[in-house]
Amino acid sequence: MRAYRSSPEVKAQMSIYAKEYNIKNSESVRKRARNYYYDNRKISNNRGKLWRDNNKEHRKEQAKVYRKEHKALCNTHCQNRRAKLRDLLHPDHNILIEKTLQDSSIRISKCLGILHHVDHILPLNQGGFHHHLNLQIIPATINESKGDKLDYRSPYGIHWSELPEFLLVNVRSLRALG
Repeated sequence: MRAYRSSPEVKAQMSIYAKEYNIKNSESVRKRARNYYYDNRKISNNRGKLWRDNNKEHRKEQAKVYRKEHKALCNTHCQNRRAKLRDLLHPDHNILIEKTLQDSSIRISKCLGILHHVDHILPLNQGGFHHHLNLQIIPATINESKGDKLDYRSPYGIHWSELPEFLLVNVRSLRALG
């Protein structure tokens, strides 16, 4: 019986049958898999943990490839995480617009051959919110020289005083304190 199942023709037929079965019975297959997971959660989690522990190098390589292929998404995730930790993520922030800005900065960098960054017009350290209206694409050299200075004028970017009023709430309170 094993020899029969191990032949390439039979394996191909079994694979086709399994795919067709899964398509026809997708709901019951999904339900069975979910029930199996809930019934054997500890075993599944331990199996996954064991695999992750034994394949650290493979996971590092996969993470590198993922970060390279999804650079804009990873940048967006990191910026949102930093803003949440500082409690500066604005509730009206649109992540899709931010991801579009990240994609655009990568494309501009490739087209021009000059590295570009997505920059906070009003830096987070100076009371700016992480909001899509507080983001701009500028060359990396200008972004690095700007740093977190509040009164920095650049021909490439927008000055923080031109931002909408609701993004300047923290700056006014910082100015009142200082």
